[in-house]
Amino acid sequence: MANQAPTTLPFTKAVVECMRKLCPEHLADRSWDNTGLLLESPANHQRPKKDIALLTIDITKAVAQEAVDKDASIIISYHPFIFKGLKSITLANTQQQSLLQLVQEGISVYSPHTALDSVRGGLNDWLADVVAKCSKLHGGFFIEANDYKRKAIIPNEEMTG
Repeated sequence: MANQAPTTLPFTKAVVECMRKLCPEHLADRSWDNTGLLLESPANHQRPKKDIALLTIDITKAVAQEAVDKDASIIISYHPFIFKGLKSITLANTQQQSLLQLVQEGISVYSPHTALDSVRGGLNDWLADVVAKCSKLHGGFFIEANDYKRKAIIPNEEMTG
């Protein structure tokens, strides 16, 4: 019997497809950011996973362990935990330890980062709304918006007063 090619869990595939629809990767700032499916772990049939997506800002050793403990299929981490090409993957680095643990356990990682920032209704819009509400409470500055970005204009007297 021939070995079958590795496959990704159906739930993981569905989560990635959803994230790509909600936060299209072409909106990310690819000049420096690393977004999308950063770790596609093959299904590990000796360690079955639940249909759980764990959400986090950053992947730490504790977050990786929580994903293992909860039998999560995928971690959605706002910040990417891989920024540059890796020259080696060893146990000497705690972040790489987590990466190896996630691969071993069959847990994938998706990072939307600047795609989530830039999408309409995303993090930039949310922050602009918070700033606008604060502005109304404190007597005024204004928000300038376009399709992808918003910026707050704060008069100097507001900064120094």
